[in-house]
Amino acid sequence: MKKIPVLAMTLALLASEASFSDGGDSYADSRSELSSVARLIKNKNYEKATRQLKRIIANDRTDADAWNLLGFASRKYGDFNAAENAYEQALLLQPDHRGALEYQGELFIRQGKLNAARKNLQALIALCPSGCDEL
Repeated sequence: MKKIPVLAMTLALLASEASFSDGGDSYADSRSELSSVARLIKNKNYEKATRQLKRIIANDRTDADAWNLLGFASRKYGDFNAAENAYEQALLLQPDHRGALEYQGELFIRQGKLNAARKNLQALIALCPSGCDEL
């Protein structure tokens, strides 16, 4: 079985959620905007994705998915401080956000914070006792 990257699954989920919404509510608008950001990230346009995510978050500071994607784009762009802040915010809003735990763990590894990465790994093991892609 081929492993699908978590970001790809997140992007597919966001796209499918947007297609099931009626288009008139702010949730549908937010999902549509995140799908647009997902395309930017897929094309490795992290700087533009980061700018767009900051606008999205300015309108809704409670969207853990947007914070997670901001962390991902910021990390890939090389702004580790912004990435760390974004992942922390995502996890404050949704402590069991598997994508944020995974990507924050990757950031911790990149920063040499192996104990912190292990804590994220343990949290993912607890959330996914049968396994999950984020592990």
